[in-house]
Amino acid sequence: MPLSKVQAVATQFGAKVGALRGVSVTRVSESGRPQEITLSGAAGVAHISGARAGGFVRALGATSSRAILSGLSP
Repeated sequence: MPLSKVQAVATQFGAKVGALRGVSVTRVSESGRPQEITLSGAAGVAHISGARAGGFVRALGATSSRAILSGLSP
């Protein structure tokens, strides 16, 4: 997935972290769905939690919120 798309979705979800450096699922539910996503960037760190975490994953194009996030490509 292009970094530009991830950056755009992060901005839509209110993550004001500057140039995105990393995205990780930092907490999952018992069913394996993300409950918290941590985004780090040049200007700091932001967390997207609860139902919004699943919404973030789906906004990236996943058909389910049970997805694996790994790596960022330019």
